[in-house]
Formats: sequence, structure tokens, C-alpha cells
Amino acid sequence: MYGIVYAHKDKAMELREDIKKVIYDDYMKNGYSEDMPTDEFMHEFIEKYQLDIPMDIFFDEVEFMERMNELFDKLIV
Repeated sequence: MYGIVYAHKDKAMELREDIKKVIYDDYMKNGYSEDMPTDEFMHEFIEKYQLDIPMDIFFDEVEFMERMNELFDKLIV
């Protein structure tokens, strides 16, 4: 699970600690599994913390790697 939780700078550390506790408590309650976190937990988490998944974090991996190779080829010359 990944995303961005927006917070005012004065509340950021408090919110960070709260999120860590929620994740830890869920881990202690349910243990670790390949299905973790559960869909139920994710929906509640997303709702509670207004998790935002920006679309710009997704990219075309093939194009990215091709451009990186081109860049490295230019640097090697």
C-alpha cells in the first residue's frame, strides 16, 4: 500500500506516529500474511487518512528504461 497523506506541517509528526501505531496494531492483531493488509483494513485506512494516490507516480517502465540506457550510453562515450 502506498500513497500520500497530506497534513499540516504542525501535525505531520503526530499523524506519522498515529499511522505507524494503526499499522502496528493491525499487524499484532492479524499477524503477517501474504494477504496483508486486508481489503477491509485498506478501505478503513484510506477513508480515515484520506490517502491519495497521485497518478504521476505511475510511468511507462519500458520507455523509462530505454531513456535511461540512452543517457548512460551518452555518459560512457
